[in-house]
Amino acid sequence: MVTISGLHDLRPLLKPSMNDTLGLDADEASSESPGLQEPVLGVPVSAWYGAAELPEFERQAEFLRQAWQTTGVEVPVHASQGDNHSTILNNLAAQSGVILMDLLRTES
Repeated sequence: MVTISGLHDLRPLLKPSMNDTLGLDADEASSESPGLQEPVLGVPVSAWYGAAELPEFERQAEFLRQAWQTTGVEVPVHASQGDNHSTILNNLAAQSGVILMDLLRTES
């Protein structure tokens, strides 16, 4: 499994200015946050974010790595150099895209 610019901890979205539209409550934010759930053991996972994205995307990837590390699951975190939230998915379309190569590696 590969996460790309993932939101693994939804609790920061509970801030009033952000949550006015989403309407999340604390229970929903916790239960829908992948980093707060038990990982499926034996499934390789890596987390990607664009190095030119907002720092929150790096924090989210690191949150997943640290949270799941306590369960014995290693989550390598990678920054896709020069990519932002709008361009990072191009790595899936390119035959030699680094994220595509990582996905193919984790799926085999």
